[in-house]
Amino acid sequence: IELTTSEAVVEGDTLAMDFSTGKVKKVFRQGGSANTQPTIGGHTSTNVYDLIYIPEISKIALMFYTSSAPRLRVVLGTQDVTGTITWDSSPRGLPNVSGNYEAGCLAWDSNVNRLVAIHRGNDNLYSTTYSVSGTTLTQQSAVTVQSNNVNIQRSYAPALHFNSTQNKMILYYLHDNSGYLVARVGTISASGQSWTSEQGPNSGSPSYFNNNYPQCLGVSSVGSTIVFGYNKSYYYAIAATLSGTTLSFGSQTQLGNTTGNAPGRTYLHYLSGSTYSGNMFSLIGKASGNYTHAFNFTL
Repeated sequence: IELTTSEAVVEGDTLAMDFSTGKVKKVFRQGGSANTQPTIGGHTSTNVYDLIYIPEISKIALMFYTSSAPRLRVVLGTQDVTGTITWDSSPRGLPNVSGNYEAGCLAWDSNVNRLVAIHRGNDNLYSTTYSVSGTTLTQQSAVTVQSNNVNIQRSYAPALHFNSTQNKMILYYLHDNSGYLVARVGTISASGQSWTSEQGPNSGSPSYFNNNYPQCLGVSSVGSTIVFGYNKSYYYAIAATLSGTTLSFGSQTQLGNTTGNAPGRTYLHYLSGSTYSGNMFSLIGKASGNYTHAFNFTL
């Protein structure tokens, strides 16, 4: 272990290996006190709507809300071995944003190397794609996915997932003020994008998963199998096979006996590795009383 006097290491400090140099460094806590509002590129973040790590480019992508127009912005950052995050100095404002409930989500398309940002603006649902150079984002396309009465806000946070087997985006969100939960499949290119109509296991106009304002939405996949999760009194999961841009659904399964639902983002992940047998997934979300619950299940 090689340390320098300037690092002033004392008992109780946390150390980490910097594999780029082969030396140990002192690790500093990041983020400040609870409920602080960081300033990024001159814009104070009042709410964080999504935060993802992109391993293919070793970057962090953040969607945040700010009081200055345009209020919803996306930015890339780089984190070094000590935990320090350096954000790009020019967060990109998402188009057509107004109001106080313009939530959204992010995903990375590794097939064409594009960051995809889904967000609500003026009651419409938009998708914007960006190319990346360092931490600089350059808009490549912007389309309206759905017009009028989109019910996306912090209480009904949408979910977005890239399926690398079929090279498709899976969007999962509350369709309108009638409370219909739906999915769409997106195809992203270097300079464009297209999205299917609404899909779900229940027929109707639109096809849907649940029509009574479900919350806590999550989506993941393994191979061509897409797994969806949501909360409505109980947590549920349902799998679908993706062929091209068409989803073919199986039967819905209740996960455990946890009752009640609460707003918030839910995380659904495929668990890979020899430790897990079969196709195992993990869902983590909230329920009544603001308790966090976790469910592991196999297909």
